[in-house]
Amino acid sequence: MPKFLWTQRSNFGPSPRAFHGTAYDSNRRRVVLFGGSRNQPGTFFGDTWEWDGSYWTQMDDIGPAPRSGHAMSYHSNRRVTLLFGGTIVGANAAGANPNDTWQMGWRRVDAAGGFRSKRSFFACHGVRSRAEKHGAVRR
Repeated sequence: MPKFLWTQRSNFGPSPRAFHGTAYDSNRRRVVLFGGSRNQPGTFFGDTWEWDGSYWTQMDDIGPAPRSGHAMSYHSNRRVTLLFGGTIVGANAAGANPNDTWQMGWRRVDAAGGFRSKRSFFACHGVRSRAEKHGAVRR
């Protein structure tokens, strides 16, 4: 059985977190990471980071509300990274599951047909010029 050795590539990057979203932008050859949560009640992230294979870069923090358990996918035909759903907390959103879709550059978009329910903790991928959801936790 082969042994794998982990090597720290950078001392700078996103803080430790869970339930974040990631997508690989094959056009720009970057991994995009958004949001997530810490193991402390109510600590949700709304930051965006990109990994180029060597270094993390923090992007603008203007975008979707901080959230965790959301899905992200790169749509190769349109060359955009999409984000959907998750769980958000805040003054008016205690544990809410938004039914929103965002496009990288962080602008809200109307997903044609939309997903029929508010969902979090699922995966989606781009195929045949559309994003598809697979599995979910209905809340």
